[in-house]
Amino acid sequence: LFTLDCPAGAVTGVHFSTDNRLIYKTSADTRLGVFSAENGQLLRNAEYHENAINSFAVSPDGATIVTGAGDNIAAVWKRDRIFKK
Repeated sequence: LFTLDCPAGAVTGVHFSTDNRLIYKTSADTRLGVFSAENGQLLRNAEYHENAINSFAVSPDGATIVTGAGDNIAAVWKRDRIFKK
C-alpha cells in the first residue's frame, strides 16, 4: 500500500494509464500529477490551468489526456510531451 502526494487540495480524479505503469491524478491545486503505479513516486506535475481541474479523460491508446477546469479551458496533453521540460 502507498499513497499519492496530494498536498494542496482535494483529489478530483484518478486514472491508470492504458499500460498500467502510470497513475494520473487531478486535484484542486490545478495540476495534473503523474505517478509511478509501481511505487507511487511523483514523476511529473504538469501545470496549465488557473483553476481546479474537475474532469479529465485518457484516450484509448493512452497517448492523449484531456483536462477540464474551472477556468473554462479544456487542455489537450500529449503524454510524451508531459515528460519534456
